[in-house]
Amino acid sequence: KNYRSLFDLGVSTISKYTDGEETWQAIQDGPVDFIIIDWVMPSLSGVTLFNRIRQQTRLKTVPVLIMSNKLENE
Repeated sequence: KNYRSLFDLGVSTISKYTDGEETWQAIQDGPVDFIIIDWVMPSLSGVTLFNRIRQQTRLKTVPVLIMSNKLENE
């Protein structure tokens, strides 16, 4: 994958999850410095995941990027 830019910024570990609930479990279990989530994910939407993240004191200040490859007209 094209993760080189993140490594250049000092990111040392990248974990990839395709399911929102699986992502939520992983975020709760480990250290997190930056989160990229998709707007549309199975089992838990990106917006719901974002709201859960912001409700957790430990995660409130973690930067989150929400993105999607869905087109508006789809």
